[in-house]
Amino acid sequence: MDRFIGMAAGVLTASLLTSTAAGAITADQVWSSMQARLSGLGMTVAADSQAKSGGTLAVKGLKITAITKGGTIGATVAELDFTEGGDGSVKITPPASIPITFASAADQKPVTSATATINQTGASTVVTGADGDMTYTGAADTVAVMLNSLTTDGKAVDLRVKAAMNGVKGTSHLVGTSPQHIDSTSSIAGLSFMMDATNPDGPGTMHAEATSSNLAGTGKMTTVPGMDMTNMSAALAAGYAVDSSMTYGATTFAFKFDQAPKTSASNGSVAGGNITVSMDKSHLQYGGGSNGLDVTVESSQSPIPSVTLKMVQSAFNILLPVGKSDTPQDFALLTKLNGVAVNDELWAMVDPKGALPHDPATVILDLAGKGKWAFDFFDPAQAAKPPAIPGELDSLTLNQLQVTAAGADLSGTGAVTFDNSQGPMPKPTGSVDLKLVGGNGLIDKLTKMGLVPQDQAMGARMMLGMFAKPGEGEDTMTSKIEFNADGSIMANGQRIQ
Repeated sequence: MDRFIGMAAGVLTASLLTSTAAGAITADQVWSSMQARLSGLGMTVAADSQAKSGGTLAVKGLKITAITKGGTIGATVAELDFTEGGDGSVKITPPASIPITFASAADQKPVTSATATINQTGASTVVTGADGDMTYTGAADTVAVMLNSLTTDGKAVDLRVKAAMNGVKGTSHLVGTSPQHIDSTSSIAGLSFMMDATNPDGPGTMHAEATSSNLAGTGKMTTVPGMDMTNMSAALAAGYAVDSSMTYGATTFAFKFDQAPKTSASNGSVAGGNITVSMDKSHLQYGGGSNGLDVTVESSQSPIPSVTLKMVQSAFNILLPVGKSDTPQDFALLTKLNGVAVNDELWAMVDPKGALPHDPATVILDLAGKGKWAFDFFDPAQAAKPPAIPGELDSLTLNQLQVTAAGADLSGTGAVTFDNSQGPMPKPTGSVDLKLVGGNGLIDKLTKMGLVPQDQAMGARMMLGMFAKPGEGEDTMTSKIEFNADGSIMANGQRIQ
């Protein structure tokens, strides 16, 4: 379904983006700019006819087609009107309904085809500015995308999908043509999603629904005429770049699966969150987070009535260089799960006597560093046959390590650099500091519960003794692991390699 939502976003970008500026612009200039923008994104644009009368340019039978490796997506706009205003602006009025088609590529299995429709009310866009410097300001009362039909290998699939938005607003400022820079902002008062499906291979149904409110986003994009969006490596080399962020408010979701006699259901909510994406020829960044997650899962196969999961906060972030480089580039990895708690019924399955603290758990891993690739992994030919040594790691920093659960807490920081001049195995230099609080107490409790055998508990204590030493405070162990230039590794001053 991401293909349909993606196409919907593309069409809406073409017909609903918006803004304001001083100057006069003509309907023909706006229409030419729109064609150039869509073509720059790798789409083909064709119209059955276009005629201007009384200051209105009517483009009829407009067909917008995007060809990807997965297949072909097309939208047909019956009529798109560009009306010149007396103040030098141009108003774009789209039709209330826009049909969409999808057909998978010949080499894709299974062979898939689908039809969908975009329905919108109160939609219009006002364009101001001048040729080469236009601002689009638009809005729509409602926008809905509905899947009408789906077939795989010639068989109809019983799948019903609808996504709807209300209170849609946006602005977009377009400057230049080669390259073209686009700055945009958007907001959506409410978003809803619904999906129903029937198992084509036997009994069983699925239902999913979700709602979200107060969505807002900003974005920057650079496009270049003629860039090949089916080859991301080539598009990035040509100058394609994107930097976007989105926030969302209160969100709810629910799923239900029914395959009698088996049933399962889940529902939950999130207080809010954010998503960021950034990419150019030097890097790829993807991240996000959420607050106040609350999920309940029920299953007829579960030994307990329901499982609940609550989490105060979650976050993730990935930053990677994307192309071959002679100098080290930044990378980062963040995983954060803060305040994770489950219900007592689930705890009772592993800790029936309550021997362990049931406090919320936290897991944080925050890494950063520098490295470089020896190939361009967005290039399909290079990615298919990467070099024997795909890249080099120049430095690695452990900004934060924290694992807190069942009464124990492990934390750490550190930094290491790597010498890549002496063969395929880089030589590390640096140190990592670790601290464990409550480790021995946790081992004692797990042993009494029968979850850890006595011999394994003894082995764990011996390992702690080898790599750690007592620290300040009760049941506290610390360890400093040092990597030296001569290849030796030390733990609290004692050589372990």
